[in-house]
Order: sequence, then C-alpha cells, then structure tokens
Amino acid sequence: IDRVRAAIVATRTHDAPGDSDAALVLDVDLSILAAPSVTFDAYEVGVRREHAMIPDEAFAQGRSAFVRALLGRPRLFHTRSLHDRWDALARSNLERSLVRWRPVA
Repeated sequence: IDRVRAAIVATRTHDAPGDSDAALVLDVDLSILAAPSVTFDAYEVGVRREHAMIPDEAFAQGRSAFVRALLGRPRLFHTRSLHDRWDALARSNLERSLVRWRPVA
C-alpha cells in the first residue's frame, strides 16, 4: 500500500522516483504526450474543454508555461525503454502544443 501511495503521490511533480514501480506509473501517466499526433491533439482539445471556465488568454498562458516546463526537463520518461521509445514523439507533440497555445500578446 505504501509503494502504491508513493507512486500516486509522485504524479504531483513527476520528479525522479525512488523505485521502478513508481517510474513506470509516472511514465504511463504521461504516455498521452507520446500518442500519435491526432490522438494528442484531441487530448488537448479535451483539456481545453475541461477548463472552459478559464478565459482564453489565461488558459493559453498557463498551458504554455506547463508545456515549457515539461520541455525543459532533461527526461520526460523515467524508464529507459519508454524514454527511448517515446521521448522524440512526446517532444514533437509538446512543441506543436506551444504553437497552439501561444498566448496572445
């Protein structure tokens, strides 16, 4: 129970976990980032719909900051196999996201 709880709590920050079970949970949690572009784009539309009460400009600023923070991480995925398999696609999706949610200046 403690290990499961720790893995779930780790999803708050996605910092490097202390064990391989938590690493896998974190990687699965972010797996949408490495989805095919059509799936990822639909996910982003859903995220926007879920936060429809937030004005467009504020949402764009917040989402862009979140995406930039993810892109600034040296690794998105903790397990070696998933990092090797998903990192490039995830970063490509996130770069496209930055263009989509570019705050209006």
